[in-house]
Amino acid sequence: MGLFDSTGSSGSVSNVHLDNVSVDGRSNVGALVGRTDGQIDGSSATGNVTGSTRVGGLIGELGSTTVSNSYADVTVEGGKYVGGFVGEATSDDGEVRGSFARGNVSGDTDVGGFIGQAGKYADTT
Repeated sequence: MGLFDSTGSSGSVSNVHLDNVSVDGRSNVGALVGRTDGQIDGSSATGNVTGSTRVGGLIGELGSTTVSNSYADVTVEGGKYVGGFVGEATSDDGEVRGSFARGNVSGDTDVGGFIGQAGKYADTT
């Protein structure tokens, strides 16, 4: 749930800027997109995002895609897999470049300022 519920691998979102959003959902919740396998570039959101699982300031669930030059300045509240930018990364092909998050993030488990849960897909190089 977000401006876009989901984007497939052939989809892309560029230069979309959302101000003062208020998004409230259950799972796969983000201001811009709930779940994405499509490319995102130069996009941002400000406001509030609330959900239960996979809740992110910009993206709820990040699949096989690249997100670049984007940011979230969002207050994020959720239960599990809650992040200031992405709730959960679920693919080893997902990548985030030149992006940032700020704002308050709160949840019950797997909570992070940038990504709530990256698990085995985390690479800090």
